[in-house]
Amino acid sequence: MKKALKVKDLPIANDMPYWKTSQSSIEHWIEKTEKLIVSVGGVIHTRIFGMNLGKEGILIAFNIEKDYFRIFWPVLEPVYQKDKVAAQRQAVTMLFYDTKARINRIQIFGPRVAFSDYLLLGGRTIAETKGEHSSIGNFLQLE
Repeated sequence: MKKALKVKDLPIANDMPYWKTSQSSIEHWIEKTEKLIVSVGGVIHTRIFGMNLGKEGILIAFNIEKDYFRIFWPVLEPVYQKDKVAAQRQAVTMLFYDTKARINRIQIFGPRVAFSDYLLLGGRTIAETKGEHSSIGNFLQLE
């Protein structure tokens, strides 16, 4: 019997770090993130900022050496819809700082370990196989 899909509960944007801390554009943060990846020999293949099933997120797919990675970062819902742009800006800011920390880890552990939860294996990431928030499954998880 097939299991029903349900939307995974995510925190409210207002309760998370980087809430309304930046005035830089969304594009600025995405470009900074991509520059970090390129700085360690990464090649960006895909960048999508969009919506599916009423949920927003950003996807960046890239390779470093022979390993392929796919990051999916959700845009969290704000308390008030008037703050939607702030939530989008927060998401790309969080993505940047997460990526920056991983880039620093590359010097010690290498790209495969630093980005292990985004490593593509058979078309899916480790995070996607576990139903984590970072999965491209658009926050959907099998119960």
